[in-house]
Order: sequence, then C-alpha cells, then structure tokens
Amino acid sequence: MSRPLNVGTSATSATRSTVSSQPGMSIGEFKEHIRNQIATSTAQSVAQLGESVLEDLNQLVHLILQQDFSLAVEEKLAAIFPTLYKLYVAADIPRNMRTRRFINKGGLVISPDHCVNTIKDAKRVYCFIKGVHQQISHMASDGQPVRIAYPACGPFAPFVLPLLAYYSAIPNAPSCTFTFIDIQPGAVHALKFLLTTLGMSRLVEDTVCMDALEYTPTQPFDIVVLEAMQHGFSREAHLQLAMRFAHYLTPDGVLLPKKIVVGASLVNAQTEFVDQWHSETGNRFLRTQPKPAQAQRLFLGQLLALDIEQIRRWNKATDYAGDEPIPCGKVTLPTLPASQRPYTLIIHSTVSVCDGLDIAEYESGITHPLPDPQVCINYQPNSPEPGDLIVNSGDVLQFYYCHVGIPGFLPVKVTVTEPEPGSESEVAS
Repeated sequence: MSRPLNVGTSATSATRSTVSSQPGMSIGEFKEHIRNQIATSTAQSVAQLGESVLEDLNQLVHLILQQDFSLAVEEKLAAIFPTLYKLYVAADIPRNMRTRRFINKGGLVISPDHCVNTIKDAKRVYCFIKGVHQQISHMASDGQPVRIAYPACGPFAPFVLPLLAYYSAIPNAPSCTFTFIDIQPGAVHALKFLLTTLGMSRLVEDTVCMDALEYTPTQPFDIVVLEAMQHGFSREAHLQLAMRFAHYLTPDGVLLPKKIVVGASLVNAQTEFVDQWHSETGNRFLRTQPKPAQAQRLFLGQLLALDIEQIRRWNKATDYAGDEPIPCGKVTLPTLPASQRPYTLIIHSTVSVCDGLDIAEYESGITHPLPDPQVCINYQPNSPEPGDLIVNSGDVLQFYYCHVGIPGFLPVKVTVTEPEPGSESEVAS
C-alpha cells in the first residue's frame, strides 16, 4: 500500500478556497473536487521536476565533454541527485520493490534504493558518460544508427540517462537507440517513469524487465555498456554478463569498459585503510593514494586482465562454459619484512572505460581494494574460522575466479611435490 500523499500548504489553501466559495457543495463533491486539485498540483510538480532534471543533466554532459574530471563534476552530480531522487519517489514504487535484494546464480542483485546512489560516484559516472559518447560519436560517423544495450541498468541508468537528455537538446545528435535490461521490477518501473517524464522515449528501443543473463536480442548491438561489480571485482554478475553479451556484439562492436585489470598485493591494513588517509599528502577529493603508502605495498602479481579478447577466448573454451571456477593468476608469497602487524592480502582493480578514461584505485567505490582477512600469512589465527587459508612465505597461490553465487577470487595453495628427474608436478590444496 502506498504511503499517504503529503499535500502540503497548496492543498490546504485549495480547501479553504473551496469551502468559502462553494458553501452549498456536498461532502462527496467536496472530496472529489479536492482530489482533482491535488492530482493536478502533483502532475504540475512532477513536470516541473522533470524540466529541472533535464536542464541539469544537459549541463552535466556539457561539463563532462568540455573538460577533464574536476571538483565541478562532483558538485554538479551532488546538486542533481536530490531533484532526481524526488522523481524516483514520485514514481510511487511499492516499498517491497524498492528494497528487494537477493542472490541469484549470477551473484548479488542489489536493491533499486541502493542503486540510485551510483550516480553520485563522480569519477565512475564521468568516465562512462564521456566514454559512451565518444564511442557513439565514432560509430555514428558512417551514418548508420548505433544500437546500445545497457544490461543491469538500475533505476537511473546513470551512464546513459544524462546522454539522452543531451542528445534530446542538441541539433544533429548522433543517430542511436538504447535498450535497457534489469531484473528488478522496481528499477524498470522507475526508469520507464523517468524516460516518460523527461520525454526521452523516442531514443529508447526497449526497456526489459528480466534477468539479463537470460536475455537474447533479435539483432546484435554495436555497444554494450556494462558495470555490475563491487570492489575487488566481486559479488555481482559482471563476468557472466560480459561473457553472454559478447555473443551479441556486431563484428566491430565494443564492450564498455574496455578493460579491467585486477591484481593482488600484501599491505599493512592499518596503513592502507586508515593511516594514509590522515596524511596531508593524501588528496581526499580525488581519493588518490599517497605515494609513501603505495611504496609500502608488496605487489604479488596480476590476477586478471579482462577485455573482449579474453572474454571471447573463454567463450570458446568448453572448460569455462559451466559453473567451474576459472583459473587466473598465480603468485609466490615473498619473504616479508619484520612487522608488528601481519600482512593482509588485498585484491585491487583499475577500470579503463575507453582510452584515456581510467578509474584508478580509490577513485570510485568499485575500485577500492578488497581485503581478504582469511588468508593468514606466516601466522596462526587466534580464532580459526572455516575458510581460513594458512600459508607461509615461499608458498605459491593459484587464484581462481568463482563466477557463480557470490563472485570473487579464491586463492588456493599449490603444493609443489618433489619432481622426478626431468618432470615437475603441482597439486592444489
């Protein structure tokens, strides 16, 4: 059941005016009259919100396309969010649809109420909007319409919605159409409401409510915009979605982001996650890691470089067609310097949307390093727990990517047996 509408002072004024001017009106007629006035007032306020959001989104894209990333982009997004959120509330989505979150085969499916916050992640939004526009402009130069898919788009489709406002306002906009897919009914309801309110429906080919892992288009796409991950390239279904939608790209089609690089390092957790951000050398706005703290890291190696070529290789390999974990990078644990605190394994990533549009560590919620406290290096935990991995300097770790259930990297200790003359064997434990 929807919450009662807060009619505010306008309804109160309308009531007083009606009572004084229509004293002979019946109670039933009076109630109906007030309802009609409230409905008209609400419709006008939604239209006004829509006009305000359209103007703000258009200004945002102008800002993004004209300059490098700066504080002005973050401030503009912060200013847009309250008005955009009012439209989200005006969509009148039932609470159970707004707050629904669950785990399916692909991973965690977060709630629409949580998804709306993505548009406040300034560096991520900046890189994707600029990258998508650059790619559309390049592909549209041959005069053919560009077809774009946005699976797991959420209620705001934050990497595309501002572009729709921009393309609706400028002459000679590139010829393109968008298809949105999301598993959450609340997200699709909200997005359709936004697209209609903002007058953007003419640019939309389809808005589909279904699991994107089961979606099959009738014709291929030129661009797939996909971002379904959390820090450490974990928890959500990005890899599965990328592997599926790679099948639905045109021969020259592009998957954005173009590359995700994931690595592993050992750190002093206190320095990495607390102390370095209190240093005067830390740029808190850009969230750039101070160089002294970077120097204290012990880089183990790259675990994964995910691009369309790698995805297509995996799609061709029958070994990875099922639910089995995918073997990724292998590292050797180094001899560790003396420390009062044990070293912590972290999984860290960078995201390259397009050439020159990179999201570095700490510049976005999706590129914050992810610690794995269950990997115990050169020590025994005081309170052992299921899943703990006890390893020592000199041990070899093979990392697997588990892409079903709760996606993420799983380190496995590799036992190197004494080789026979002329042979060598390794066994994962």
